[in-house]
Amino acid sequence: MTKAASIPEAIEVLRRGGVGVIPTDTVYGLVARAADSAAVRRLYALKHREHKPGTVIAASVEQLVELGVEERYLNKVRRWWPGPLSVETPFEGRYDYLSQETGHCAWRVVADENLQKILKQTGPLQTSSANQPGEPVSVDVEMARGYFGDGVDFYVDGGNLAGRLPSTVIRVMADEIEVIRRGAVDVDAGGVRPARPVPQDCPLCRTNGNLRGTVLFATEGAYLIEASTQPGKYLIIPDAHVEALDELTDAWWAEMKAILAHVPGLPADYNVTINIGSNAGQTLPHLHFWVIPRVAGRRSSGQGLAGLMNAVDQA
Repeated sequence: MTKAASIPEAIEVLRRGGVGVIPTDTVYGLVARAADSAAVRRLYALKHREHKPGTVIAASVEQLVELGVEERYLNKVRRWWPGPLSVETPFEGRYDYLSQETGHCAWRVVADENLQKILKQTGPLQTSSANQPGEPVSVDVEMARGYFGDGVDFYVDGGNLAGRLPSTVIRVMADEIEVIRRGAVDVDAGGVRPARPVPQDCPLCRTNGNLRGTVLFATEGAYLIEASTQPGKYLIIPDAHVEALDELTDAWWAEMKAILAHVPGLPADYNVTINIGSNAGQTLPHLHFWVIPRVAGRRSSGQGLAGLMNAVDQA
């Protein structure tokens, strides 16, 4: 069985071209030296991931410039680093394998002291969350072992990270910022601030260990489960604990569209609905969407939700 490693041991293995799992400044991550093409390709093979680059973390902006990232892009986010904010930029050149043929990569300068120690000796690390596509992010080493077993060279145990969020990912376009993924910090024109902490009692937050039901499909920022109290009906749920529609990013709606295509046995006729506020039937503050298949032969067949609600109000 792949052994647990100390930080000095992990540094040595990474410098020799190894791939391992470490606690990053956000969640547990699968890591390899960004300058080692064979190690990075092995990392992506372990993740079964193609054309979807992860994030490269560094100890300083200077490390990223040495890797070939254009400084003009990084200058726009220097004021927010170090911290759990990743920025996506165009990328090509000697290390273009990092982009997985997409022409862009995400970068982050970290503040965590243990990570800084590692990065100053290894150089920038290619990272990807320690999970498999569609599965929850690892909150501890044993969960990561369940995904990768002896496929990696070491595991660094940083304790239970339940409740931590992945980094916020942004794209800088001219003078505007596009939020690609909400995460550990909120971004606005004035800068960044810590995001709302993950409620430890929320049954719809995957990272606190209280999720009810099995994840049927997931993207980077959302997932699909069957409603525990209403079999045959499904919920599409943002990973971030958001409580209002305006907290969802433009990119998130594309993820919802992708998940909708994976609802099991979805017929041609169905409703997608959301309850906002107690008078509208909302019982959990974590925003979620219902997917309700509709079939012929039932008493409600042919009636839209508006009609059904009107009937209830008049009863």
